Amino acid sequence: MKDIFEALLQHLQGGQPAVLLTVVAAGGSTPRGAGARMFVTPDRRMIGTIGGGRAEYLAARQADALFESKEAGEVCFGLERGGNAAMTCGGDIRVLMQYLQPDEQTIQLFCNICSCIRQRKDAWLCINLSEDRTNVLDIGGQTLGTDKSAKPVILQRDGKEYYIEKISSSAALYVFGAGHVGQEVIPLMSHLGFHTILVDPRQELANAQLFPTADEVYCLPYTEIGQHLQITSQDYVVVMTNTHQSDRVVLEQVLPCHPFYLGMMGSRKKIEFLTSSLLEKSFTAEEIAHCHMPIGLDILAETPAEIAVSVAAEIIAYRAKYL
Repeated sequence: MKDIFEALLQHLQGGQPAVLLTVVAAGGSTPRGAGARMFVTPDRRMIGTIGGGRAEYLAARQADALFESKEAGEVCFGLERGGNAAMTCGGDIRVLMQYLQPDEQTIQLFCNICSCIRQRKDAWLCINLSEDRTNVLDIGGQTLGTDKSAKPVILQRDGKEYYIEKISSSAALYVFGAGHVGQEVIPLMSHLGFHTILVDPRQELANAQLFPTADEVYCLPYTEIGQHLQITSQDYVVVMTNTHQSDRVVLEQVLPCHPFYLGMMGSRKKIEFLTSSLLEKSFTAEEIAHCHMPIGLDILAETPAEIAVSVAAEIIAYRAKYL
């Protein structure tokens, strides 16, 4: 999401208009869901993707007309044999098309959007689909009330239809342990768009040179996590330190924070040992069960890189299921 908005902002700052296409609703089997977006330039370049295939091509061609009308519009595609997109996916998508003039107001809006993403502020895009179809940025959900969905939604309110999408989050992914697997997890999760934070007490490992893609690197004792870090219920935590004792110390401090996702790397014997230790520390079985042990999907991974893929896959699946 960051890349598409940054590219769009740069394009508008260059004095060129664009048509922004956003999937606002999807049903059945579709290549991309709500929130997928791309923009089209006057010379027909397409940046981003709403799923590819004929539907994307047709949507981009319909966007051409908006450079003349300078208006917003919508188009729906049936992605089945005989549908207007003549595809075989079987679902359907609703695409919002917005003409964006490179004026001061529009550029400022996307400057604010990019700023929220860079600064990890919780922010939502709100669009009145029944009227002007313009973007309104809601930082912190101040005007949304209780409608602070983490997934894109269409809401009915006062007889009008609104599309609401969370486009920026304060959530971070903490990796405790800078060993071989941690060195693979950080760049992969960074590439997937997570704000990554590496923590390890070993100075030779916890440094920006070894983790150039990490957003933050902390060299500090695991016993001081609570003094230096503020882990919230939105965050993701990956525990893969170099000793059983260190893992226990981290879990004892992280479990009370109730992170959105928590996983620990380890063998069955190690998991049994840590579970017993945590029960003795008055943690409940229910609290301990919140931790994915062993971490990662079972893809028979062996190398650090393969384990990192299994960890990333589990986190992506968990986010898609529960957010």
